[in-house]
Amino acid sequence: MFEKTLASVAEFSRDFNFASFGFSGGNWDILILLLILVGVFLYGVNLGRNKILVIIICVYLASVVYNLFPYGKFLGELRNNYIADAGGFLALIFVFYFFLSRSALRAAMHYSSASGSWFQVFVFSVMGLGLILSNIARIVPGDFLAKLSPFLVRLFSAPSSQFWWSLLPVVFLSFIRKRDKPGVK
Repeated sequence: MFEKTLASVAEFSRDFNFASFGFSGGNWDILILLLILVGVFLYGVNLGRNKILVIIICVYLASVVYNLFPYGKFLGELRNNYIADAGGFLALIFVFYFFLSRSALRAAMHYSSASGSWFQVFVFSVMGLGLILSNIARIVPGDFLAKLSPFLVRLFSAPSSQFWWSLLPVVFLSFIRKRDKPGVK
């Protein structure tokens, strides 16, 4: 049985034509996005909804601190390196997460199940990743973004998309309702 399945997979992969899906010209956007969405969902299921919400709050905080940081002149050449800038932004997210995950904020979020529904986990995982990527797209220079596909640039770098990536987590957060405990009114 296993040998038959293996032979079927080998035959499928031999006959599969990426060109028919538009992947031949280096345009792998759809496949990459699907893989990212699956990865984000699995990562989100592993973390749970509440930890993802803490990460989203940390991204907002890191964005504010990064944009208002007044001591860039002390960083010298490091501040002119977009890889170091993006790394610094990600480091801020991790620092805020380290402190906030042990704070009263995290404890206050435990009013319901720590994992949330699979739909909530998926939505907040995608929103968190989109928020992080749109912030990083603001950091990297235009010549680097020009190397990416126009679809990805529009999705994360356009001013209107950055606005929506910033707003959507708050909108979806407003739809989460506190579950009543059984027998408590």
